[in-house]
Amino acid sequence: MASGIGWPAGLINVIPLREGFEQTSPNNVIRQDMDVGPAKIRARSTSGYRQQKNMIIVTAAELAIFITFYEVTLSYGALDFTWDDPITGSTFTYRFKEPPNWESFGIDYKVNMSMEYLAV
Repeated sequence: MASGIGWPAGLINVIPLREGFEQTSPNNVIRQDMDVGPAKIRARSTSGYRQQKNMIIVTAAELAIFITFYEVTLSYGALDFTWDDPITGSTFTYRFKEPPNWESFGIDYKVNMSMEYLAV
């Protein structure tokens, strides 16, 4: 269920890099091997969670906004949030799969995020 929390306004112009971007379709089928003949395959449901890995480059001030967003606003990733998909531009409800990490990148910081969203 969507929490109504949006991506922070202070990071609105920060978009994911193409480098390191990964997106995986939902594993939404059930496969059952048969004693004889090919396996039976059927759809599990009409939707599923799409996996996505992103990297963003932020300044020190933007990193502080991101950390507050993750730790305070999202309760360390316990809550979901809305964000635009970098491929389609459509808004989806995301949630973090694991805590994000960041590293120095020149005078800025590279933030690595592993998330998922409900693909309808």
